[in-house]
Amino acid sequence: MGKKDLVGWTYGLPLVALLLGAILALLGAQVILVQQDRARLDEYASSLLGRAMEVATVSSELLQRVPQVGQARCGEEDIAELRVLAFKSRLLRDVGRVSDGHIECTAGWGRLVPPVALPPPSLETPRGVKLWTSVGNIVDPRIVADMANVGDVIVFTSPNAFELFEKPPAGISALVLNRRGDHVFQRFGNAAGLQDVKSVDRASVLGRSQIIHRCGASGWDVCVTARYHGISIFKHSLALFAGVAGLGGLAGAGIGLALAAWHRERHSLAMQLRRALLYGGLHIHYQPLVRLRDRQMVGVEALARWEDEEGEGVSPDDFIPMAEHMGLMTSLSRQIVRKALDGVRERLADAGSFYISINLTAANIADPEFHAFLQRELASRGISPSRVALEITERSTAKHCHLIEGIEALRALGYRIYVDDFGTGYSSLSYLAELPIDAIKVDKMFTRAIGSGSATERIVEQICAMIEPLGIGLVVEGIETEQQATCVQAIAADAVGQGWLFGRPVTADRLGESAEVDHPPST
Repeated sequence: MGKKDLVGWTYGLPLVALLLGAILALLGAQVILVQQDRARLDEYASSLLGRAMEVATVSSELLQRVPQVGQARCGEEDIAELRVLAFKSRLLRDVGRVSDGHIECTAGWGRLVPPVALPPPSLETPRGVKLWTSVGNIVDPRIVADMANVGDVIVFTSPNAFELFEKPPAGISALVLNRRGDHVFQRFGNAAGLQDVKSVDRASVLGRSQIIHRCGASGWDVCVTARYHGISIFKHSLALFAGVAGLGGLAGAGIGLALAAWHRERHSLAMQLRRALLYGGLHIHYQPLVRLRDRQMVGVEALARWEDEEGEGVSPDDFIPMAEHMGLMTSLSRQIVRKALDGVRERLADAGSFYISINLTAANIADPEFHAFLQRELASRGISPSRVALEITERSTAKHCHLIEGIEALRALGYRIYVDDFGTGYSSLSYLAELPIDAIKVDKMFTRAIGSGSATERIVEQICAMIEPLGIGLVVEGIETEQQATCVQAIAADAVGQGWLFGRPVTADRLGESAEVDHPPST
């Protein structure tokens, strides 16, 4: 090898490697920017579509409910009922009556004399729903409203319904429109020309221009088209360009990018949980609570369920500690309470004694603000506190003596207090005598031993003997066989059972079929 060749290999190869590294770093940085833009745009569009569907659903439900009021049109009783319906809806501002193209009365304005004429609708759907978008001078010249009308009922969307989306992130614009794309309900950001876009779900890597299109479930004429206009890294400042290119020449730059991608991937589940709590992504399943002596379902326990953004179920043993670590337990508990009550609202609001059992944290029980939240949620749904049992673990009661004040306050309001996982902590008979509770739930680890004649089975008998003089109720978890149910009933005639023998946790719409108890009570 000649001297020139040696010099070429010595200086030329590192130079080539440096240039290739710089180019790859720039392209890699551009791809990362595009992926980040896509994720940001997809999250915004999905959230916007969710809110639009929520507004459409609430409007449709109210349009169907109002004709059932049964009062004289625009009479005092009719207007009073309209006000109640409007008050309970957080996404609608007003509801009224229409006749011959005129608004005769609304919950907010009362009876209108003379009636206010409506302009021609912006859109009329195949189902006969008339829609108005951003119509001004309705009742008052200062008011601009979105409205929907079916028959003699008209509803007004709250101006705050899309408040969270009015200022989209930089570079993002969006439209809420119908499936044909010929009518726009809402505009956000600089949406000029977005309605005329013919191809959707496209991206330009070099220009960072991306467009996505999402539509609601079948039967709903609601879609979202969103666009992101970013700046190519090749058009950024010279300093940024040179910096990325320089780092790309170093081996450590590639490792750093790989580690950063790995780090983001590892922590993405936490960010998905944060979004789920922000946008109502939790689901509730219900497991029957069955009185053993007659095998009647007396209530249900609400169990939180969550699927990540890939549709994979995440265990509560994983996402609940994650929420605790992130400081999100209050948000999680509140969402669980709202959704749990909504799922079985009709059962809880009737004249029976059916109740729901909800797991809370020690901090929830001790927090007066959470007490007030519970009262508001139950009052808005017409549910009595006596139909709600609040569960706390025995370990939490053993660690937080100040919970007694919170428990006493909740019991004074009518709530039942249950100690969950009883027998797994360190409570004594004297401690339970001082703790104001209504029932204990025996952990399934003891239930498995029932009928075996083991020492663990005798512990269950001692637990029953311990709580009987205290007037404390008993719920036994993990009952999977008829033998276990029979044995529990023999030692605690008034016990309530819970387990796969009586039904697995299911959604509210399947609760009736899951809780069908066909096992005869023991005699």
